[in-house]
Amino acid sequence: EQFDFFTSIDPWSRPVRVINAPDGTVWIVDMVRRVIEHPEWIPTAWQERLDLRSGSQLGRVYRVCYSDYQAEPMKALADNRQILQALASDNGARRDLALQALIQADEDSVATLEPTVRELANSHGQAAVRASALGGLLAKAWLTPDDVVATLASDDARLARLGLELAEHFADKLTPELQNAIHDVAARDLGLAVDLQWVLTATLLENFDAELGLGQIAARSSDDPWVLKAFSLLRQPKQALAVTEQLLDRWNADRPLSPEGFAEVEQCVSKLWSVCSVQDREALATERLQAMLDKTGSGFTNSQLLLLSSLAKDSPASEADAMGELLSRVTDRIIELMQADKLSEAEQLTFVNLLGSGLASGDDELKMATAFLQPDKSQQVRRTTIESLRRLREAEVGRMLLAQWPSLNSALRSSAGATLLSRREWAKALVEALEGGQVTASELDLPTLQHLSTYGDRELRNRCVELFGQPTERSQVVAKYMASLPSPAATPIGEKLFTEHCATCHKSVDGKPQIGPPLENLGHWTLDQWVSAILDPNKTLEPKYRQSTILTEDGEVISGLVLERNDRELLVGVSDGSVKTVPTASIADEKNAGISLMPVGFEQKLTPEQLSELLGFLRSR
Repeated sequence: EQFDFFTSIDPWSRPVRVINAPDGTVWIVDMVRRVIEHPEWIPTAWQERLDLRSGSQLGRVYRVCYSDYQAEPMKALADNRQILQALASDNGARRDLALQALIQADEDSVATLEPTVRELANSHGQAAVRASALGGLLAKAWLTPDDVVATLASDDARLARLGLELAEHFADKLTPELQNAIHDVAARDLGLAVDLQWVLTATLLENFDAELGLGQIAARSSDDPWVLKAFSLLRQPKQALAVTEQLLDRWNADRPLSPEGFAEVEQCVSKLWSVCSVQDREALATERLQAMLDKTGSGFTNSQLLLLSSLAKDSPASEADAMGELLSRVTDRIIELMQADKLSEAEQLTFVNLLGSGLASGDDELKMATAFLQPDKSQQVRRTTIESLRRLREAEVGRMLLAQWPSLNSALRSSAGATLLSRREWAKALVEALEGGQVTASELDLPTLQHLSTYGDRELRNRCVELFGQPTERSQVVAKYMASLPSPAATPIGEKLFTEHCATCHKSVDGKPQIGPPLENLGHWTLDQWVSAILDPNKTLEPKYRQSTILTEDGEVISGLVLERNDRELLVGVSDGSVKTVPTASIADEKNAGISLMPVGFEQKLTPEQLSELLGFLRSR
């Protein structure tokens, strides 16, 4: 920590790897590259003049050791005796060579080695040697359940973890001894890494009673986000129930949980809840809901909030059955406490996220939303409420949100604009408010203005043209700004302008992915490139940054960038910085809008002087 292990006066030196070598020394691999920037950040004109792989035929390997060390000769392993010696070496690279020789040898020539390799695997004093020998047993198909049992019995956490991985090779033919050994690992508490592997292995084993072990691990290791993610992989109802009960018991009033931690546990519990059988869900929910109503006091425990969230995401039973009646009473209590201002911010955020879930009736949801949008609520609560409203369908939502418009700041109006445009009847209410003067164009952010001008409904689109007029030719705007742009310089004002106009999409905030392209390390861009990119974003648009418009089966319109796509769902980044998950099965239509999510029209928000301040900040990053 107090000195550089490797330095070079060669400006093209690129040390890329350090390895322990078979001769007992350390090898440093130094490649040569004269261009290390990714081509994405190199202007196309420059790429045509450069050899991006210049130096690829050059490179060095340094051998480092103490001055008095004599490097071991690196001879080929000529016979079985040398293979065994190398396999038992304390030099990992030598063991790797032995494994390579063992794997490549024909069966007859190494068959006599099996007993000795097994002895190394089961009883050698060094865990690393045992691990290498186990690799040899597996590679030669010599591994038996008894070998795995011996490995699982080790007190070395690394070996126990390896033993769990090896047990997966016997997933469909577990012996009683192997099952007991796996259970014993969970009971011994060998650390987070072993617990994580135990859960992952349990998801793959057939006819294995994992409930007890899963409960033990949930009781001690569910603080770890990776263990929670592993729990989410469980697909057997009884296993999911065992973990769900333990998590709900664990996160009680005596155990504080950060908002980030709550979100991680909530995601895990919701996934497990969907795996549990209907009968188990109803029994557990009825018991816990009744206990919730019987509890005196004003607040809710984390476990109660987790349960309500899971119920909301699982389409709760109708008002006619017993659980539905309990849910209705709980909802009444939530509204009562909310109106009495007796809910913490964490509780408010949880209940806001329940909007559109079916937990409450439509009227009750609107009452909750109206209360959470009041100016005395925090910015986060109000923004989350606005985003959650997109899950509702009632026409009244648009009118309610516009009634709150005067009390919303610019950031909240950006979210409100995205929400209002997500359903036609709400977008129509916004256009009517613009026509009636209740909302002015200057109060809308540029993404909302662009979305209105390109809206899928022709009638609304034409009314917006009447309101806003035809857009100015982009090349004229760019030329005008280039002619009057002061010389950019980095100032605090530029950073403030970035936060106000750019950070929503070009910066990762609150764990949400960055929607727009990164703007760092672009100091080589010319002023013309910067001004064109900001004032004419559709001039040179990469396909991956083209906006998509998605219509769902229930009539919701979602415009944004598709960040991720798989067979089950799309992850869509919206212009207000929010990210929405859209199930593939719910999509009625999807179109590529052919334009950037970044809106045109920044000349309405930035003077040439302000654009210069912004560019000064961007070019300094």
